[in-house]
Amino acid sequence: MSEKDIFKELFEVAKKSKDPEGVVAACLVKNGSILALSPSAHDGVRHAEDLVLEIARLKGIKIDEKVILYTTLEPCSYRSPINNVRDCTSIILDVGIKTVIFAANDPEYSQNAKKRFIEAGVNYRQIRDKDFIRKSVELFNSTITIPLTSMGLPRAKKLPNN
Repeated sequence: MSEKDIFKELFEVAKKSKDPEGVVAACLVKNGSILALSPSAHDGVRHAEDLVLEIARLKGIKIDEKVILYTTLEPCSYRSPINNVRDCTSIILDVGIKTVIFAANDPEYSQNAKKRFIEAGVNYRQIRDKDFIRKSVELFNSTITIPLTSMGLPRAKKLPNN
């Protein structure tokens, strides 16, 4: 399965989410096969990366150095304590994922993600396909229905051009 095929699957599963803080989809891939796939939750709290790793745990999928996490939006590196959930960067690092591939940048919540992943020896990169990057930005921004973040700040509705 190619990277294009993987992102096509991510966009398809994203249709199942009604996340009011912006829809994201993530999957785990090993040897070109999708092991687990999930969109963000309808509650605006559980992120796709967190959910796909929970699915893997429940299915007994072993995370090793060959498992790659793909996501339509860069993993968050901060979560408000109000929701009582951990940030996706911490969750990904804790389970031992060694490769993270994302489409759209998230300047609001992922400020420290790249630094933390690189310091942990994780291969962390953005896809090169501009159409998929644009589609990921549009997916996220077009589904935001909550005007304020969980921190009470205005939502970032525009991601920078890549």
